[in-house]
Amino acid sequence: MFLLTGGKPQHTVNQFKNIGNQLKQRLGGEEASLLLSRSVYLISIGVNDYSSTTKGDSKQYRSMIIGNLTSVAIYKMGGRKFSFVALPPLGCLPSTKAQNARNKTNHEASCREDSTALVQEHNKAVSKNLDKLEKQLKGFMHSFFDFYTTFIDKICTTILCQSMNSSSLWEEEVSCNTNNNKAALFVFGDSLYDPGNNNYISTTNTNFQANFRPYGESFFTQPTGRSSDGRLIPDFICEYARLPIIPPYLKPGKHHFVYGANFASGGAGALDETFPGLVVNLNTQLNQFKNVANQLKQQLGDEEASDLLSQSVYMFSIGGNDYFSPTQQSYTQEQYRSMITGNLTSVIRAIYKTGGRKFSFITLPPLGCWPSIKAQNAANKTYSGDFCNKDLAALVQEHSKAVSEKLKKLEKALEGFKYSVFDFHTTFNDRMINPSKYGFKNGDSACCGSGPYRGVNSCGGMRGIKDYELCENASEYLFFDYTHPSEAAYQQLAKLMWEGSSSVTAPYNLKSFFHLSKLS
Repeated sequence: MFLLTGGKPQHTVNQFKNIGNQLKQRLGGEEASLLLSRSVYLISIGVNDYSSTTKGDSKQYRSMIIGNLTSVAIYKMGGRKFSFVALPPLGCLPSTKAQNARNKTNHEASCREDSTALVQEHNKAVSKNLDKLEKQLKGFMHSFFDFYTTFIDKICTTILCQSMNSSSLWEEEVSCNTNNNKAALFVFGDSLYDPGNNNYISTTNTNFQANFRPYGESFFTQPTGRSSDGRLIPDFICEYARLPIIPPYLKPGKHHFVYGANFASGGAGALDETFPGLVVNLNTQLNQFKNVANQLKQQLGDEEASDLLSQSVYMFSIGGNDYFSPTQQSYTQEQYRSMITGNLTSVIRAIYKTGGRKFSFITLPPLGCWPSIKAQNAANKTYSGDFCNKDLAALVQEHSKAVSEKLKKLEKALEGFKYSVFDFHTTFNDRMINPSKYGFKNGDSACCGSGPYRGVNSCGGMRGIKDYELCENASEYLFFDYTHPSEAAYQQLAKLMWEGSSSVTAPYNLKSFFHLSKLS
């Protein structure tokens, strides 16, 4: 194997010629020729040429580089098996981004687009020329490794979505869209989706906050405001869709909304009357989205912003908290359910009017058997046996059924409207009943909390009860605290939402939403 890389190509070839002559002297002409023809020639070259200040016309300069690379000197000496690597994403390397930051060109976290375009044209031209050589030169064989795509994939999925272990990293928004996928992710809802918006609400009530230890420690190593030991469903969907992890909308600082925004608020409901003053209700989240849409139009122009909004995915987790609000006592169950689903429908229509077409929903989880409910029932000695609240369980099912009917009507009424409903209730309930089947040791008690089932809201000792218990390994538990799943559970659910069959997510899964720009 001969490795030809770095320096000037002609010098490298001359060095190889010297080695070829030495081999002939040592082995004899016949044996040396046999060795050279069977050898593999690894070539990595071109990166430094594009760092030169003598580029001139890019097309002419590229032809010079490739012309010199594809000269057949090594072939004439006996070489037949050649290995090449595509140029890496030079515009996204730390050195380039650091220079952009110093010169205040592009955003410091963004890739330099002109360098990226140069590299892509170079790689395309090299591949085309190698194909020509294989047709022209007898016995010539080549391998061309797509360094560019594989490396930028690692930037997207590994650095951004898997290894962000500090707040400065996980909140950074970096462009990773290598497949020309223009779909962003806009998230609405409650604590199942809240990445920390409640950190920025002025209140002394901590019941709907999770910005203290041990929240977040399994992945982020510190609390972020997520009500779990690590990531939530939207974080995993970002990873699968090759988007950066989307930070809280309310977090101060500059946000690049071309990747989407997360408006979710722990404790929020579809109704304004659900925990007012303590959470960001759904109507307020809608207004925040409208502000983002206007900013995108100013930033990108009407046409490009409209294209982005129509291809984007809109995720919802909402409704559960409404059934814990004192407001429901003033209405019949049917009236109250109609109010919740009616407001949700009006929000969907407003987003549709703004340009949204692809919507993601989850059924309400089995709230009647949540650790918080069972702990309360055990303490009060109500609903004996498994201590699940049967009335609440039935109410949840009726709600999800009503939402499904609303979505079917919207699909018929709104042209281009597409939706996905993930059966959170059934999939999670099965994990509660059969935890070992899914890799969990415990499916009914929380990892962190106190009281029966660790269902008392005391995790972290910041909600009026200082003493609490904490398990050793949160990934062994389906629940992390009194009412929120663990990161391990969220990951399993997100995977089903992303690529699950129609038996769990229908009529579309999220993968189809992100990978098809237009659904027929």
